[in-house]
Amino acid sequence: MANKLLKFATADCGYCKIISPNIQAYAEQKGYEVEEIDPSKDIQASREYGILGVPAIVILDEEGNQVGDTLIGAPNIMQFMNE
Repeated sequence: MANKLLKFATADCGYCKIISPNIQAYAEQKGYEVEEIDPSKDIQASREYGILGVPAIVILDEEGNQVGDTLIGAPNIMQFMNE
């Protein structure tokens, strides 16, 4: 299993649509598999990772363990990807 990036977004989220290409490019650059999750449809995953808003990302290692913090909000995600 490769590292995975969980991308939490909803269809009606404008910021999610704007930042999505950046997240995809980042994941490709790092070799992460991307799994898109709509938190309004997958409440269990939202609770598990502490998703309080969208967009949000979570990175998992090869064993499925969370690496780092849950990142919520476009500014936080962009700052993380540019570090």
